[in-house]
Amino acid sequence: MSFTFFTELATLLDAGHSVSSALKVLKLPTSDWVKSAQMVEKGLPLSHAMYKSKIINAFELEVLKTGEMAGRLPLALRKLGKAKERREANIQRIKSKLWMPMAIFLVAIAVSFLLRLLANNGANASYFFTIALVQILVVIFAIRWLLSLFKLSAYELLERLSFFHESRWYQLMFQQTLFNGFAWLQESGIDAQSSFRKLAQQFRSKRYRTALTKVANDCGKGVAASASLQSVDLPIPTAFINLYVTAEASGTLTATLDGQLKLGEDELRNYQDTFADNFPRLIYACAILSSILLVFL
Repeated sequence: MSFTFFTELATLLDAGHSVSSALKVLKLPTSDWVKSAQMVEKGLPLSHAMYKSKIINAFELEVLKTGEMAGRLPLALRKLGKAKERREANIQRIKSKLWMPMAIFLVAIAVSFLLRLLANNGANASYFFTIALVQILVVIFAIRWLLSLFKLSAYELLERLSFFHESRWYQLMFQQTLFNGFAWLQESGIDAQSSFRKLAQQFRSKRYRTALTKVANDCGKGVAASASLQSVDLPIPTAFINLYVTAEASGTLTATLDGQLKLGEDELRNYQDTFADNFPRLIYACAILSSILLVFL
């Protein structure tokens, strides 16, 4: 798949190839990569070429741009490749769990439809067919909407699901998204003020953009980032903020962030696994509800 191409490209860059020569050596996996290679050949930076070719989103563009400026492009490519691989794995895992409940749902609809026709001696067939078709389309639309969420960038997903901002899993996802980006920028030599300003630009939400811009401005005035984060309204777990305060005061921020983000990644994966396991049950519930509706409507 195309996400493995990120790793292959990074390997060639580590071996001393230029971006242009590496793209010539490798077999380009898609037409988008062909367009990107042509733009690079004309002198465009890889990050902008990939963004214009719609291989990466706005956040991934920022990751690659930072990697290019800091001399960490191979590492940035591996980081994006891993993220894309994980995203694709989540989509495939959910799809694999949906075949059986969807089959049962369709059978339940068909059986209920036939029983209703038999009970009415074939009368009102078009009416019952319409009800069954609407129910099927609603479930298919819901599944397509769900799978489309996994294709969004983390920042877009946070904004799309912001009405869950008080839930633990949402706050954990916000924490991981924001501070993984912050850690990457810091490791690339970007100061705290510029890091938070760049992160603010990733959000369209006025609430998040304003809060992070304030943190950036405070950092520019010499205020500790931990103190500023405590003063703004962001859905970050209190325990994480407290750890950030302690780590910043003791000079162990980098190590603390690294350890806490790894723990957060494991916890977030558990939430994702639970969701993937429970979602098919919703389809089974829809099958039962649809059968009841077709019988009694």
